[in-house]
Amino acid sequence: MPAFRVVMIREGRALSGRTYTRGALADVARAAPGLRCFADHPTPAQDAQQPQRSVRDLVGYFSDPALRDVVDADGVGRQEVTATLHVLESAGWVADLGYQAISQGSMSPAGFSIDGMARMARGGNTVDGLPVLRSCDLVTLPSAGGRFLKLIGEGKSYVVAPDVVAEAAGGGATIPVPAFVRRNLARGLQWFEDGLAGDGLMPATVDEARSMAAGTVTVEKARRMRAWLLRHMSDLDAPAADPAHADYPSPGVVASALWGGGTSDQAREVLRWLERVLPDADNGNMV
Repeated sequence: MPAFRVVMIREGRALSGRTYTRGALADVARAAPGLRCFADHPTPAQDAQQPQRSVRDLVGYFSDPALRDVVDADGVGRQEVTATLHVLESAGWVADLGYQAISQGSMSPAGFSIDGMARMARGGNTVDGLPVLRSCDLVTLPSAGGRFLKLIGEGKSYVVAPDVVAEAAGGGATIPVPAFVRRNLARGLQWFEDGLAGDGLMPATVDEARSMAAGTVTVEKARRMRAWLLRHMSDLDAPAADPAHADYPSPGVVASALWGGGTSDQAREVLRWLERVLPDADNGNMV
């Protein structure tokens, strides 16, 4: 029976216009173990006729929820509830859909949406709690960030991304480096050769950048990349970190490029890639 690591819901404003708070996410995380997953939300008529849902529509159930912090493309930190979806053998088509969803990333054909009772804050569209959860369903248009993250195999987990298939058996395993990251690294190495790096740059950083630019990165280095880029995002707010500035690139941008990033937008793009490919990127605070 295949299993997938998925996002059930994300903090913030949803496509529905509602805004989900961390309190609402905590409710989802607490209720997730054993929560069922159906194909599609019920229509109002189906809900009235059979509120308990039909076993014919049941495709799986959830376990092992976690809360994790992520950084949006706009630099805003948010929380997500992740969990493991166990797909029933009778619903093999869901596994096929999951493979496609992971490989297509933001162009995913399906995702996940909570079916439950919301507790609304007074005078607005803010959901400050979800005291009753009936299910988290597979739908074609998820409103609040629900999506497939990675396939979990037998004793190992791996991710399929648009230009990468990474099998992570341990810190020494390697991940193919996508073209956009290699371009950032090549730019950083050229800036280094031009003498634009700061005084504190470590020789090992340059050596590792050359290795990654050749096409692969170890899982251990990828974990360090993610930590370094998150820790140094504020360095990319300097005036000279703007490509329009006369003193661009700043030493911070050069260092970031040697870690696969560059500008703040490029670094965020790399962070999104690392979220997809690292086997333990979604290990938040278990609840």
